[in-house]
Amino acid sequence: MGRTKHITKEERFTIQVGLESGRKISAIAKELNRSKSCIFKEIFIISSKSITLALANNKCP
Repeated sequence: MGRTKHITKEERFTIQVGLESGRKISAIAKELNRSKSCIFKEIFIISSKSITLALANNKCP
């Protein structure tokens, strides 16, 4: 889509808020002018970090 390949903190926040409010990934992607696969990858990265932190703190997600 012709943009920088890194997602900004603001975009991560938009993704999180969008998911929490029940928006579709395609709508979030359109708002951010990103591909759906880019959003899916970011969700996977965020989820992986949350699980890793929970395991490090001996807590289940």
